[in-house]
Amino acid sequence: MISANDPAAWRERLAAVRSELDELFPPGEAEDAEEAFAAQARAGMLGREWQVLQGRIDLNLTTREAVLSGEDDSVEAAFVRETGARQSEALVEALRRTAPGDSRDPGAELRALHAETTARGARIDAMLRDMAARERGI
Repeated sequence: MISANDPAAWRERLAAVRSELDELFPPGEAEDAEEAFAAQARAGMLGREWQVLQGRIDLNLTTREAVLSGEDDSVEAAFVRETGARQSEALVEALRRTAPGDSRDPGAELRALHAETTARGARIDAMLRDMAARERGI
């Protein structure tokens, strides 16, 4: 498990994850995903810690990279890193428990989950736009 206070290890892990994600998901979606993440963080949908951090990001007081790498040593950033480390370890353990010879492709599962999540997000966005239009009397 990566220590929450080991910035070099977090930077290395972050670079590896980014490389994997670049291979899994087509370019162009990243900017949309970044803005969607920021909007959710601003709205408090990702927890109070990310809401506080996104406010600081918006004011150019920190960056998401600084939060994840350990450069940002705020209480909120430490909480996010510790939570991420626990969740990453749980995912790694779940992948380790996959039986040898299991033909499931974790990358395919991630792509399917991404597609499902994107579709759900699009449906929610459409519903919110419809609700807003009705409120405006359009």
